[in-house]
Amino acid sequence: MGGGRKGIAPKNLAEWPAIRCSGACERFAINLTHEDDGRVSVTFDDLPGSTWGKDESEAMANALDALGTALSMHVDDGEPIPAPKAARGRPVLALGALDAAKLALHNAMIAAKMSNVELGRRLNLDEKKPGIRRA
Repeated sequence: MGGGRKGIAPKNLAEWPAIRCSGACERFAINLTHEDDGRVSVTFDDLPGSTWGKDESEAMANALDALGTALSMHVDDGEPIPAPKAARGRPVLALGALDAAKLALHNAMIAAKMSNVELGRRLNLDEKKPGIRRA
Protein backbone atom coordinates (compact mmCIF):
# COMPACT_ATOMS: atom_id res chain seq x y z
CA MET A 1 0.00 0.00 0.00
CA GLY A 2 1.09 3.57 -0.08
CA GLY A 3 2.87 5.38 -2.88
CA GLY A 4 2.87 2.54 -5.41
CA ARG A 5 -0.88 1.96 -5.19
CA LYS A 6 -2.85 3.21 -8.14
CA GLY A 7 -6.54 3.68 -7.52
CA ILE A 8 -9.06 4.30 -10.26
CA ALA A 9 -12.44 5.75 -9.40
CA PRO A 10 -15.08 4.67 -11.92
CA LYS A 11 -18.03 7.01 -12.23
CA ASN A 12 -20.49 4.13 -12.50
CA LEU A 13 -20.75 2.35 -9.14
CA ALA A 14 -21.41 -0.96 -10.92
CA GLU A 15 -17.85 -0.80 -12.32
CA TRP A 16 -16.18 -1.03 -8.88
CA PRO A 17 -14.35 -4.39 -8.77
CA ALA A 18 -14.78 -7.00 -6.06
CA ILE A 19 -11.64 -8.53 -4.57
CA ARG A 20 -11.91 -11.81 -2.66
CA CYS A 21 -9.44 -12.52 0.15
CA SER A 22 -10.17 -14.27 3.44
CA GLY A 23 -13.20 -12.10 4.22
CA ALA A 24 -11.29 -9.13 5.62
CA CYS A 25 -10.14 -7.42 2.43
CA GLU A 26 -13.23 -7.28 0.31
CA ARG A 27 -15.10 -4.18 -0.70
CA PHE A 28 -15.37 -1.44 1.90
CA ALA A 29 -18.67 0.44 2.05
CA ILE A 30 -18.43 4.20 2.27
CA ASN A 31 -20.75 6.65 3.98
CA LEU A 32 -21.51 9.67 1.80
CA THR A 33 -22.90 12.77 3.53
CA HIS A 34 -24.07 15.76 1.52
CA GLU A 35 -23.04 18.86 3.48
CA ASP A 36 -24.93 22.17 3.58
CA ASP A 37 -22.15 23.90 1.62
CA GLY A 38 -22.52 21.42 -1.28
CA ARG A 39 -19.47 19.30 -0.48
CA VAL A 40 -19.76 15.54 -0.06
CA SER A 41 -18.04 13.98 2.98
CA VAL A 42 -16.86 10.36 3.09
CA THR A 43 -16.31 8.16 6.15
CA PHE A 44 -15.78 4.42 6.62
CA ASP A 45 -17.26 1.97 9.13
CA ASP A 46 -14.75 0.89 11.81
CA LEU A 47 -11.84 2.77 10.20
CA PRO A 48 -10.37 6.14 11.16
CA GLY A 49 -10.30 9.16 8.90
CA SER A 50 -12.51 10.90 6.42
CA THR A 51 -12.28 12.94 3.25
CA TRP A 52 -14.52 15.03 1.02
CA GLY A 53 -15.00 16.29 -2.51
CA LYS A 54 -16.89 19.01 -4.32
CA ASP A 55 -19.25 16.29 -5.65
CA GLU A 56 -19.79 12.54 -5.27
CA SER A 57 -17.34 11.60 -8.01
CA GLU A 58 -14.51 13.65 -6.49
CA ALA A 59 -15.35 12.47 -2.96
CA MET A 60 -15.19 8.82 -4.07
CA ALA A 61 -11.89 9.37 -5.87
CA ASN A 62 -10.47 10.98 -2.72
CA ALA A 63 -11.88 8.11 -0.67
CA LEU A 64 -9.44 5.69 -2.34
CA ASP A 65 -6.50 7.51 -0.76
CA ALA A 66 -8.33 7.90 2.57
CA LEU A 67 -9.04 4.15 2.65
CA GLY A 68 -5.38 3.38 1.92
CA THR A 69 -4.30 5.70 4.74
CA ALA A 70 -6.78 4.23 7.21
CA LEU A 71 -5.71 0.66 6.41
CA SER A 72 -2.03 1.63 6.60
CA MET A 73 -2.61 3.02 10.09
CA HIS A 74 -3.92 -0.39 11.24
CA VAL A 75 -0.93 -2.16 9.67
CA ASP A 76 1.58 0.30 11.16
CA ASP A 77 0.01 -0.16 14.60
CA GLY A 78 0.02 -3.96 14.26
CA GLU A 79 -3.77 -4.12 14.46
CA PRO A 80 -5.88 -6.52 12.40
CA ILE A 81 -7.89 -5.05 9.56
CA PRO A 82 -11.57 -5.14 10.52
CA ALA A 83 -13.89 -7.09 8.26
CA PRO A 84 -15.96 -4.68 6.18
CA LYS A 85 -19.62 -4.36 7.06
CA ALA A 86 -22.34 -5.11 4.53
CA ALA A 87 -22.79 -2.28 2.04
CA ARG A 88 -26.61 -2.37 2.17
CA GLY A 89 -26.95 -0.20 -0.91
CA ARG A 90 -24.04 2.13 -0.12
CA PRO A 91 -21.22 2.77 -2.60
CA VAL A 92 -18.15 0.58 -2.09
CA LEU A 93 -14.41 0.79 -2.69
CA ALA A 94 -12.37 -2.30 -3.53
CA LEU A 95 -8.67 -2.77 -3.01
CA GLY A 96 -6.29 -3.77 -5.77
CA ALA A 97 -5.28 -7.42 -5.74
CA LEU A 98 -1.77 -6.72 -4.38
CA ASP A 99 -3.08 -4.56 -1.51
CA ALA A 100 -5.75 -7.16 -0.70
CA ALA A 101 -3.10 -9.90 -0.59
CA LYS A 102 -0.86 -7.82 1.69
CA LEU A 103 -3.72 -7.19 4.10
CA ALA A 104 -4.76 -10.84 4.07
CA LEU A 105 -1.16 -11.79 4.93
CA HIS A 106 -1.10 -9.10 7.65
CA ASN A 107 -4.27 -10.49 9.27
CA ALA A 108 -3.04 -14.10 8.95
CA MET A 109 0.28 -13.22 10.60
CA ILE A 110 -1.50 -11.51 13.49
CA ALA A 111 -3.83 -14.49 13.94
CA ALA A 112 -0.81 -16.84 13.97
CA LYS A 113 1.19 -14.46 16.21
CA MET A 114 3.95 -14.56 13.60
CA SER A 115 6.60 -11.84 13.25
CA ASN A 116 8.15 -10.64 10.00
CA VAL A 117 11.40 -12.33 11.06
CA GLU A 118 9.61 -15.67 11.58
CA LEU A 119 7.88 -15.39 8.22
CA GLY A 120 11.24 -14.74 6.57
CA ARG A 121 12.75 -17.73 8.36
CA ARG A 122 9.92 -19.99 7.17
CA LEU A 123 10.39 -18.72 3.61
CA ASN A 124 14.15 -19.28 3.92
CA LEU A 125 14.89 -15.60 3.28
CA ASP A 126 17.72 -13.63 4.86
CA GLU A 127 16.47 -10.12 5.55
CA LYS A 128 20.07 -8.85 5.52
CA LYS A 129 20.40 -9.62 1.81
CA PRO A 130 19.82 -6.66 -0.51
CA GLY A 131 16.31 -6.45 -1.98
CA ILE A 132 14.65 -8.71 0.61
CA ARG A 133 13.35 -6.09 3.02
CA ARG A 134 10.92 -3.61 1.49
CA ALA A 135 9.45 -0.45 2.94
